[in-house]
Amino acid sequence: MRGIDVRPDRCRACGLCIAVCPRQAIEYDDTLNTDGYHPIRVRDAGLCSGCALCALMCPHVAITKVYRP
Repeated sequence: MRGIDVRPDRCRACGLCIAVCPRQAIEYDDTLNTDGYHPIRVRDAGLCSGCALCALMCPHVAITKVYRP
């Protein structure tokens, strides 16, 4: 299974990942991180294809592509 891991502590809620996601699998979380931003989260893991466009766009390196068996 392919997917992404998000480090909420690094996210600055810029929205670039949300804009580039072809499957609209990413959204803002309701909670705040330690810096006062609403970090992103995967809305539905089944929608995420693991394309990693979001990770490529993230200027804060908050997203990592992962492979899960």
